[in-house]
Amino acid sequence: MSCSDDILKKVKPPSLVKFLLGLLVLGPVLAWSQPVLQTDPLTQMTLRQKVGQLFVIGFSEKSIDPRLEKFIRGRNPGGFILFRRNLGGAEQIRAFTQKLSSIGREVGIVDPFLAVDQEGGPVTRVPFFPSLPSAYAIGASQREDLARSFGEESGRLLRWAGFNLNLAPVLDLSSPTQPSFLGPRSFGDDPTLTGKMGLAYAEGLRRAGILPTGKHFPGLGGVVGDLHKNKISSKADPSLFRQKDLKPFSTFAELGPTSALMISQMSYPFLDPSGTPACFSSKILKDILCTELGFQGLVMTDDLQMKGSSLVHKPEEAALVSLKAGADLIMISWSFQDQIRAMDRVEKAVENGEWPIDELDSRVKRILAVKKNLVPVAEPLPLKISIGPNGNPGTKHLEELDLNLLDSKLPAQKTRTPAAIAPLKNSEKVCVVSADDRFLVSFRQARPQRTQTFLLAKEMGAPEIEALLPKSCAKVVFAVNGKKTGFVLSSLALATRLKTYAVNLSLPSVLPAPLKFAGRIEVGYPHLHAGFRVAQLLK
Repeated sequence: MSCSDDILKKVKPPSLVKFLLGLLVLGPVLAWSQPVLQTDPLTQMTLRQKVGQLFVIGFSEKSIDPRLEKFIRGRNPGGFILFRRNLGGAEQIRAFTQKLSSIGREVGIVDPFLAVDQEGGPVTRVPFFPSLPSAYAIGASQREDLARSFGEESGRLLRWAGFNLNLAPVLDLSSPTQPSFLGPRSFGDDPTLTGKMGLAYAEGLRRAGILPTGKHFPGLGGVVGDLHKNKISSKADPSLFRQKDLKPFSTFAELGPTSALMISQMSYPFLDPSGTPACFSSKILKDILCTELGFQGLVMTDDLQMKGSSLVHKPEEAALVSLKAGADLIMISWSFQDQIRAMDRVEKAVENGEWPIDELDSRVKRILAVKKNLVPVAEPLPLKISIGPNGNPGTKHLEELDLNLLDSKLPAQKTRTPAAIAPLKNSEKVCVVSADDRFLVSFRQARPQRTQTFLLAKEMGAPEIEALLPKSCAKVVFAVNGKKTGFVLSSLALATRLKTYAVNLSLPSVLPAPLKFAGRIEVGYPHLHAGFRVAQLLK
């Protein structure tokens, strides 16, 4: 039994008033997502095609070569996931996704899922111009309107590139001041704010015709270890976990059936005493996600070749176990051999009655229903795509949103801490240090006079910086974009730090709080115009 099957038994029909109100709110979405298929494709599918619909597969190719085409035509996968290894320039991406979509539709009767991890920040598979900010940077603004707009604009760019499913937003809680596996991928550690921001971002994606996929249910919390490399068990406080970590997923469930959730591979003994990873736990997937939270969308596994699951089950067995537990979509992102074995195992289980054909048909029906909503009834909304100086596609609106996000944070810092951010004098010479030349160029645009810039090379440490800075520098602006540059700045002599403005373009955790500076400016992300705005702030 799947989530929606279970939910439908419990949900009462809506009143006429609520139904009409729903049409007023969701009218544009419903108008876009009207089904266009006239017949039920399930009745036309072979067993192999049905099983194929359950799988989202990855591969190493950047084009359809004979080996990949043979696999697709022989196994009929219902979806593809592309990583940086598959993607080149804008035109290559569009040509590749169009070809995958065409062959996938031909062999599977319906359009395949074309999925990508486009969270923003460090997890960006399709490079945009300007680059898409991290969830942390968006969450720090506490503005749902910006989250929704970023979701919609990035969704439109993804749709232009040929995708229809995004593995975002991240709904896990993570403190920006503590070390974490997630880092800036999380909106923050406030469950209410994370839920609202995640829901708004997902709504934006869906407006653009992209299926949003929240992750990683039931929550990775403050996990430091990497599930790609290890099997990890959560040691969170049970009552606190339910109060906090589950809340963003409960909010996300308000999206209804046209949504998806990716399942964590961590185990949660306080939710399922068996200690099995969440992706294999019917107690977590059916009892908690479906019944308790009322989630009606598609349930997707994370890559079953990650150590979090592969140390428990081989990929072929893991697929069947996860389907039995309540998953709808199985992701295996590498190895045609493992993918074929997993598909064969599920086929055999259906043929010998180990997994009922009714269960298979139920999952496929739900997948097809969502795919119908991803088939546009008209041409995509007009979208003027420009190519940035780095060759990446972008829009003017994305640049405007990035600047709005930056401006939502900087002025408030000067108001809250005027003593920490004293203005520069026009006569003072300022030395600006950054590992990113874009910050230096941007800063000089706002303060061309009495400014000297220094590009921080990878091999430079604190002694090299001290020797590099001339004594004529009355003030120093030092841009931190990660742990390494944070360490270099922290290691500078106290006398140097006391005349330095620390501009943190990363998480607060990269700069220890007790350190003394002339001023500390938390930007949270290397925005395109960060240098320019910091220079203006210091005037």
